Formats: sequence, C-alpha cells, structure tokens
Amino acid sequence: MFQGVLSLFYSNQTTNSREERFDAPSLHTINDFYKNTWEFLKGKWLMSVLTSLVASVITGIVGGIFGAILYVFLFIGIFGAAATGASFEEPESAMLTSFFIIFIVAFLVSFIFMFLAKLFVFGPINYGLQNAFLISLRDNKEANIENIFLAKNNYIGTVKITGWSVLFIFLWSLLFIIPGIIKAYSYAMIYYIRRDYPELTANECLKLSSQMMDGHKLDLFILHITFIGLSLLGLCTGGISNFFAAPFIATIMAQFYEDVKAKYEYYQSAFK
Repeated sequence: MFQGVLSLFYSNQTTNSREERFDAPSLHTINDFYKNTWEFLKGKWLMSVLTSLVASVITGIVGGIFGAILYVFLFIGIFGAAATGASFEEPESAMLTSFFIIFIVAFLVSFIFMFLAKLFVFGPINYGLQNAFLISLRDNKEANIENIFLAKNNYIGTVKITGWSVLFIFLWSLLFIIPGIIKAYSYAMIYYIRRDYPELTANECLKLSSQMMDGHKLDLFILHITFIGLSLLGLCTGGISNFFAAPFIATIMAQFYEDVKAKYEYYQSAFK
C-alpha cells in the first residue's frame, strides 16, 4: 500500500525517459529557481512586498473576524452549558455532557467558518496573488497591487474551483491524511490554470492541474522543504524577513508553473 501511495507522489521515471527521447524542456534546479528569482526581483522589491502585504492584511482581517465570531459562539456556548448543567439532578454529569456537545458543535462551526472564508475570500485573494506574480514574471515588470483582485473578473469560477479542490482534498485526507496531501500537490496549479484557460470548467482545471503535476509532485514537495529555511529566518528576524520571503516564494512558484506548463504543452504537441 505504501509503495502505491509513493508511486502517486513520485512518477518521474517515465517522464525522464521521454525527456531523453524527445529532448523535452526540463524543470529548473532549485538553485536556478532561487538565483533567477533573486535576479528578477532586483529593483522590484517595493511593489512586490506591498502586493504581498496587502493580500496578507486582507486575509488577516477576514480571518480575525471569523475567529472572533467563533470565540463569541464558544463563550456563549460554555456559559450556556454551565447554566444548563446546574439545573440537572446530576450537575457534574450534565456539565460534562454539555461541554462535550459544545466541543463537537464548535469544531463543526469552526470548520464551516474556515471553509466559507477559504471559499469566498482566501481562495480569490490567493488566486489574485499567485497570478499577480505570474503576470509580473511574464511581463518583466513590478507586481501590481490591483492584480490581487483579479478574481473579480471571474469570481464565481474562482469560488467553484476553490470549493471543489477543498472538498476533494478533504475527502482524500480521510484516507489517513497522506492521500489528501498528494491531492493537494496535484491541485497546486489550479489558480494559474484558471487564468490561463478561462474556458475550462472548475473540474477541468483540477484535472489539468493533476496532469501537469504528474511526475512533479515530489519536485514541488522538495522545493517547499527549502522554504523552511526562509521561515526559520523569519523567526530569527522577528518576522521582518517574511515581508520579503512572501514575494520571493510567490515568484519561485510562478516559475515552477511556467516549467510544468511548458513540459505539459510540449508532450501534448509531441504525442498528437
């Protein structure tokens, strides 16, 4: 079973043999991703940082509002449980039962709240942020803060693709977590694809992302591991370096998408 799961995550052998035969475009190395990003962002740091910062502020405010609503619910529920338990003949047993019910309800409510936040705010903002740096990379220009709100041009489509991806990842996560992680990597390119192929439905975008990431999920996983160093740097600098790490990572991810897209398109034309 473990080998089967691992094969879903890492299936580069066939891809590599095809590359040798057809001289297909290949992914940049991790060193190249970092070097290219550093060179690209020279002279563009100010707008890149501001773009990432605006997106973080928006998601932070929304997350805070949803969190506050949840805490209010818990506060009311706990005191309600205490008052209810006091009226029973066996108050301690009643209190324990009430608190257990409150815990279950709070978990469900928090899940629903976070799903709604992801669906209607975090997803669309992330869509805009990712594509803001993709556009910047393609045009060789500074990131544009207005592009954070790109989802307004196809808001319903962005909500749909976010909802389906979250749902499928959650369902796959029920199979001992790892399948959900694999599925998350399969869907890593959906927001870029949503913009590049606006004619596709949400499910078609998910399918295309899975096809593009076939053989590259482990590549992206390893790339993500290298970001741990940037996170540790953020801890050492009191979070100051995170202002620069966010656009740096977003630009690397845009490069990664360009690479996997180029390979996918190459094979589509080569095997027709």
